[in-house]
Amino acid sequence: MTERITDSVFVEWFTGIYSKKWDAVLLSGGGNDMIDAALSPPTSDLSLRLLRRPDEWLATSGTAR
Repeated sequence: MTERITDSVFVEWFTGIYSKKWDAVLLSGGGNDMIDAALSPPTSDLSLRLLRRPDEWLATSGTAR
């Protein structure tokens, strides 16, 4: 957790002269359960994983997929 107003290092990551273009930023309020889900193998039950396998994708397009 960080206090974005007073944590100068955190602010520098995004706005400083050495800041980089980020592809993504993961903000998690879930904590360890998010980490556990990300580390679950693709053979785990879907309820324990963060992502679906391609064979489990929904038959739609866009974010619903």
